[in-house]
Amino acid sequence: MHIPKDHKGQKVTSQSEKYRNRKEWSSKQKCYRCGNNNHQQKDCWFKDKDCHNCGKRGHIAKVCRSKISKVKQVNEDTGQANDKLFDLFNVNDGRAPLAVDIKIDGQSVKMEVDTGASMSIVSEETFKANWPNKKWHKTDIVLRTYTGATVEILGETEVTVEYQRQKCKLRLIVIRGEGASLLGRDWLQKIRLDWNSFYVNNVTRERLTDLLNAHSELFKEGLGLLKGTTAKIYVNSQVNPKFHEPRSVPYAMRNKVEAELDRLQSEGIITPIQFADWAAPIVPILKADKSSIRICGDYKVTVNKASKLDQYPILRSRSFATLAGGKTFSKLDMSQAYQQLKLDEDSKQYVVINTHKGLFQYNRLPFGISSAPGIFQRAIEGILQGIPNVVVYLDDILITGATEEEHLMILDEVLSKLENAGLRLRKEKCSFMTPSVQYLGT
Repeated sequence: MHIPKDHKGQKVTSQSEKYRNRKEWSSKQKCYRCGNNNHQQKDCWFKDKDCHNCGKRGHIAKVCRSKISKVKQVNEDTGQANDKLFDLFNVNDGRAPLAVDIKIDGQSVKMEVDTGASMSIVSEETFKANWPNKKWHKTDIVLRTYTGATVEILGETEVTVEYQRQKCKLRLIVIRGEGASLLGRDWLQKIRLDWNSFYVNNVTRERLTDLLNAHSELFKEGLGLLKGTTAKIYVNSQVNPKFHEPRSVPYAMRNKVEAELDRLQSEGIITPIQFADWAAPIVPILKADKSSIRICGDYKVTVNKASKLDQYPILRSRSFATLAGGKTFSKLDMSQAYQQLKLDEDSKQYVVINTHKGLFQYNRLPFGISSAPGIFQRAIEGILQGIPNVVVYLDDILITGATEEEHLMILDEVLSKLENAGLRLRKEKCSFMTPSVQYLGT
């Protein structure tokens, strides 16, 4: 029997054969490109189309395998309904999520927009970091993953939500653990988002993601160290050393203080010593998360009385004039700020702390030294000198640009300078290319 072939020697398939093949295919399995069972994958109309979920070519969103979690919501009134929550547990395919900065009870929170989610959600970590004194109450809402596992909901609370002159009170769900904040349909029905800005800036967001990935070293865990610079504390040699005994630590904070001393020692920030001429008692400060503390030496009773204040201006009023005309803003937050600067050997003797566990000498510039702000400001401005549209205020760096292209170029240059200097940033505390940022508490 003769089998017809085309000019390339390939077998020619008639329309009737294609139809017969489709019928046979339909009894076997669905097309992975679109989910229908009336054709083979190679004949699928969507084989050259882009997925609106993951952006990859060759399938559509409803069958996309990049979808991470399917969540079932159950309540007494409406029975059961299937919903889809993407990146609920901070798992993604590397693409930049659709995100918006929303002010919730006075705090700016970056939320990922998901029109497939019925409710708006924040993690326990985000909730405690932004509203440490706010409480939630129990809820009858139940969330389950597609495997049947229950998502642990801590509760719900009413919050005041503000976005572009819109203001309303809405329900917020709090789940255990950490992860991205999710803006769902319940809030989208009450708040009108500027959707045009999302789609117009999609390419910019992708470029921003690539830019941040290129500077991933900056956001690594651990303490940075500013290269080629040491911090020096100038002390009046005519002043006698001040040595203070350790203060008693409240029993409830003792374990936290000891844990923080162990951490500081393990990171090389402090070193135990046997003798000292100068010694300051410590002041433990409870952080917003209520689970950890910051240890500060009470240097106002010791070295601050004898040291020469660094007169370097912290922030010039004309500095903000350089930000005029900016459309979007980025704010960079330095990780452990001052402690990324190494102390010179002679200065270490002045910053000893006296604790119930003994004497410790700082190897890095500590918090509480009166000249520390000027020393740090001078160091960071020296690194970023000559870059336009940049304002430095201690551990915060504010960046803008007349256009998104200019903003990206300046941001890239700033990140490169900081990375080459050996510094580290706290990515979770940074904001990138947002319409507004909170700066100097305003």
